[in-house]
Amino acid sequence: MKECTSNIVSIKEQFVVFNQTIFYPGGGGQPCDRGIIKQGDKTYKILTVKNRWRNYS
Repeated sequence: MKECTSNIVSIKEQFVVFNQTIFYPGGGGQPCDRGIIKQGDKTYKILTVKNRWRNYS
């Protein structure tokens, strides 16, 4: 899967929480995914992905 549609649940500083994502958060020695998110004509770089339930509330 290369794309999906999701909703923003919350935003805190530079952190954005989505209701769903295709980005892997990393774990067990495997690094997290990186990529981009496009909204309209804007593009945002994804540098770090964390599992909300373990690392971010």
